[in-house]
Amino acid sequence: SSTFGSATPGFTRQPRRGVDPGQLDVMASFGLVANDPGKEESEWHETYRDFMKNMYRTSYNDMARNQEVHVKSDMPSGFGGHVPSVRHDILFRNTAFDRAQETLRTDPNRDARPSFEDHIAGIPTTPLPRGARKPPSYGVVPHDGTTTMLKPPWGVITTRNFPLSHRCPPPTMAEGTSRLSTERFNRTTPGGFGNFGTPH
Repeated sequence: SSTFGSATPGFTRQPRRGVDPGQLDVMASFGLVANDPGKEESEWHETYRDFMKNMYRTSYNDMARNQEVHVKSDMPSGFGGHVPSVRHDILFRNTAFDRAQETLRTDPNRDARPSFEDHIAGIPTTPLPRGARKPPSYGVVPHDGTTTMLKPPWGVITTRNFPLSHRCPPPTMAEGTSRLSTERFNRTTPGGFGNFGTPH
């Protein structure tokens, strides 16, 4: 039998079959023995520790804090190869899975793809980035300068034009189509000006 003196005084554990008692002492010195009553389970059980960290996380709080709410790929858009995080349905990125993947990626003895975090985040890689294009904003929202004409979302923009439909074309089209629409109205409408009471 082996005795864990420092962590649990007086506790004696029977060795498992095929396990050297000296090996248990070595494992206990590194804190790698499971079911040690002198320690919390979260101290020696990595999967349990990750589970407890993420147990009471809600999608509402994660959305409010701009954290993960669905499984995301580590590769650029359109990548058709194997993505471990997507294949194994890894939602939270603070677990042993990501730590193991990072260790494998940075291992110099392995051929691995580089990290695409900057690429996915939209950080430019050119020496002189131009930045996002900013469309002009002056005069886009009509306003007469008074306090009675509020800007959205605090007010409704009033307009003199009716909403566009098949009966109300844009003002720029009304001039060119007014003559055609008038002739079509006179020809097809019963009692129109082109009928003059004549039978059809």
